[in-house]
Amino acid sequence: MPITNSGFATDFYLNAARGEIAGTSLRIKTGRNKTIDSTTDPEDIWAGGGLYTGFPTAGVAETLSIVSTSTDDAAAGTGARTIRITGLDANWLSQEETVTLNGTTPVVTATLWQRCEFMTVLTAGSGGANAGEISVKHSTTTANLFIKSDVGDNRSAVCAWTIPADKTGWLAQITASSKTKLADIELVFLYRPFGGTWQQLVSFTLTAESTNYLQNFLGGHKLEPKGDVVMRAVTVTQVCDVSASFTVVQMNL
Repeated sequence: MPITNSGFATDFYLNAARGEIAGTSLRIKTGRNKTIDSTTDPEDIWAGGGLYTGFPTAGVAETLSIVSTSTDDAAAGTGARTIRITGLDANWLSQEETVTLNGTTPVVTATLWQRCEFMTVLTAGSGGANAGEISVKHSTTTANLFIKSDVGDNRSAVCAWTIPADKTGWLAQITASSKTKLADIELVFLYRPFGGTWQQLVSFTLTAESTNYLQNFLGGHKLEPKGDVVMRAVTVTQVCDVSASFTVVQMNL
C-alpha cells in the first residue's frame, strides 16, 4: 500500500480511485428521484421517474439518440453545447464518446452501445448549464431510455449501473437520504446477474426520525461481469424526494 510523506499508509479507497492499486478501481454511482409517490411506487432512484428503463435484455447494441427539450442546448446556444457519455460498447466493455448537441433535434452517436450509464456537460454557453432536460436512449429501440437529466444539473443522476465484461465488482458502500421528513421509505439494492433474475442484496428504511442511511460492507457483495444493479424505493407513505449512492470496487478479471 502506498505511503504518504508523513509515513502513514493512505486509504485503500483513495488509492483505488487514484489508480495506485494495480487492476483495481472505484465506481461511485449517485442518483436522485425528486417525486416518488405512494400511487406510483415502486420507483428507482433516477431522474427519469418510475422504474429504470436502461437495462435491456435483448443484448443488441445500438447507436444512441441524444436530445434536449430546449433549443438553447446546441453548438452555438446559451445552454449545454457538448456532453460526454460513458457506458458499455457492443462487447460490454467500457467506452465513452463526446457529442455536440443540436437542441431539440436528436443527435445519433458514432458508436454502438449496450448500456449508457453517465452523462456530463463538457462545455456550455453563457447560461453555464443545460437549459433543457437531456435524454439519452437507444436510437432504434427508443423505449430503452438510459439517461434523463434535470435542467441545470450538468450531469446525469442515475443510481443504476452494469458491471463491464472485463471486471468483477464488490459492493463497498450504500448511502441514501430523504428531503421528506414525515415519510417512511423502504429502499432496496437490487442485483441481476447476466441472464439471471433480480435479487435483493440489501434492504433498509428511511423514517421521520432517520432520514439518512449509510452502510459499509466488509468484503462486499460480489457482482459478476455484465450484472445489473439499481437502487429502488419499494414503498413510500407520501410524496418523497430521495437521493442515493453506491460505491463498487472494480477488479480486472
